[in-house]
Amino acid sequence: MKGTEDLRKSIAAYVPDESDEMSALQKKFAKKYPDALDNVNVFGQNQNEFNRQVTECFDELIEHCRRLEDALAAEITARKKDTAPITAMKKELDTVRLRSTLNSNQLEKIDSALVRYSERTEDYVLHIAPGARLKDCPKGCREAEIDSLVNMPERLEAVKKASGEERVQKLRDLEKVCMKAVSRELSYFNAYEEIGIDFYGTEKYAEIIYRNLCKNSIYKIEYGDKSGDTGRYFVYCGETAAVPEKAFLKSGMIFITGHNPFEGLDEQYIDDLRFLNDCGIHSYTAMNSEAFHALKDAGFRCVAAATAEELATGRIISAVESGIENAIPAGAEKYSILTKRLENAGIRFARTPDEILGYILKSRADDDCTSLCIKSLEKTASAAVIKNYFGSADISSSDISQNRDGKFNLITGFDYINHFNYRGRMALYKKAKSMLTPGGLLLFSGKDPVTGIKIRAVDGWEKHPVYEAMWTSGQLISELEENGFQIRFLIPTGTGLYDTLPSKYKDIPSLYIIGAVPVM
Repeated sequence: MKGTEDLRKSIAAYVPDESDEMSALQKKFAKKYPDALDNVNVFGQNQNEFNRQVTECFDELIEHCRRLEDALAAEITARKKDTAPITAMKKELDTVRLRSTLNSNQLEKIDSALVRYSERTEDYVLHIAPGARLKDCPKGCREAEIDSLVNMPERLEAVKKASGEERVQKLRDLEKVCMKAVSRELSYFNAYEEIGIDFYGTEKYAEIIYRNLCKNSIYKIEYGDKSGDTGRYFVYCGETAAVPEKAFLKSGMIFITGHNPFEGLDEQYIDDLRFLNDCGIHSYTAMNSEAFHALKDAGFRCVAAATAEELATGRIISAVESGIENAIPAGAEKYSILTKRLENAGIRFARTPDEILGYILKSRADDDCTSLCIKSLEKTASAAVIKNYFGSADISSSDISQNRDGKFNLITGFDYINHFNYRGRMALYKKAKSMLTPGGLLLFSGKDPVTGIKIRAVDGWEKHPVYEAMWTSGQLISELEENGFQIRFLIPTGTGLYDTLPSKYKDIPSLYIIGAVPVM
């Protein structure tokens, strides 16, 4: 900096005179004023020290300015690098803008062409061979896994190590074991039975659905009156929900074309339909808004809506085929029959909140293996959620059955929410939303309908004297979304939990553990 060097040279500006080099005048002055020269000397030394400190301060200021200059230069360089891509992008956008000459009419033509192409593609997919539109294996086909049943790796290794007669004998043993395993697995899968769908309905909409299914579904479709009702699944299309008696307890999809689904039906019949719907056996599709709202107002869950144009599309095929793949085995009962059977056994069917809570407390006190396993699964799920979802054990929680004030991070409803009908569950979902903090989680469990219905058929429905809703995974997701929740996770668990069930059900989960958050 200008002047700094001159200042540095003037640091030691004062130099005291030596006494032997004084002039006679100076000596005379020093003799007359002996303290004056000493004071001048002190002043000069102080001035030199001041000059030194000022110089150091200037040096520090210069160094700081140099660092600022370097930082500013680096920032300018970085800004130039950052703005270079922006400039290039602007040039590219200008080029694209200049190249783009499409007007609204051309865009509409392109959109129409895409719609026609989509319709042609869908029609093509529906008409080609069924196997070509499947990802893994043909629908209705199940893979019979036998390697794990016969310890295949170990047996093959033993055959490789053997020789002569010993190898021949081991091969024969392997053949016998495999024969037994294959026969058992094919029997469990009902592999020799033809999967069919019984169809009911005679009106114009029914004709459209029937022709679409016959033309495009990979399953055999027959009119129920002609087929002997041997199918595992049924499709019914009518003005009301008056399902044919021979199909009443089967899994099926019901299309309602009239505006009043319950016209001419008594309350007991409607209760039976509502119960089967809540057990995941019957699903409903309304063809008009009046029927849709009537079903919802009557407490039916997961009701779909469709237009007449959609009856001939792949959406209906997909829904029916998905339904048959999740069909409930034989063993369902009517609600009216269950209540009478329980009354005859001197048992009251638990339906009210107090009755349900009493039943739960009694069942939790049981020490049978199944109850203990279910409680262990629920406890493990809660601990894992607290650890992984919240990342800390320092959270507030409450059970949905408790009437507590305040907001909570976690609301649980294990073995509680599923014991209410759909109207009751709707109220519980609303209650859970009011109790949860933002980002809070609802955690509860639900029974799978396949194992749930079958265990009751084996044990006897009177041994399960409590109302219980059941869901497939898809039904669970739909119900929660209908009630303002979004699924965070769904854990199928409890395979092999009921040892009284046939082995064919060993790989089917008996329980779902669900975590969902309110949609704000």
